[in-house]
Amino acid sequence: MADVPQHRDPAVWNLVVKAKLPLLKTLLHGIISQLYKDSRHILHYKDYSSVWNIQQYWQVCDSCEELVLTAGKESWTKDQVFSYVGDTVPDEYKQSIFEVINCRRDDIVEQLLAKTDSISERELHNFDWKVNLCLAINLVLYMNLCVSLTYKAETGRRMSTQPWN
Repeated sequence: MADVPQHRDPAVWNLVVKAKLPLLKTLLHGIISQLYKDSRHILHYKDYSSVWNIQQYWQVCDSCEELVLTAGKESWTKDQVFSYVGDTVPDEYKQSIFEVINCRRDDIVEQLLAKTDSISERELHNFDWKVNLCLAINLVLYMNLCVSLTYKAETGRRMSTQPWN
């Protein structure tokens, strides 16, 4: 198991403990649901104002989102999540955090993939490349190699076959 760094601000987990477990689970599920761009679920500070002030609320939300995304991206185990959260959080809170992440892992990974997909295009445009292939001349003659290349040109798809001489 790779070393898991503790959160950059371990004191934020003391704030997490101020909330009751059902409220924390609701917050975590809300954070995961908000990862979807078209999600109807929106977290509201007023639902958590009895526990945290606005600054604390945003610290908790940011830290929980960072944990959720990192744990999803790196497929963290229970021990890794526990290690990241630190020793100041009781085990029942750690267990609840892990359970939410674990049961929503597919949603987290799906959103990470969608985010990556939205950044990059599915096709290469104006891509300059060169292939270097080093083979012994007797092997090339023996195999009678040909290279086939299919590419998209302005006039449509083209295929080119080049023999190795």
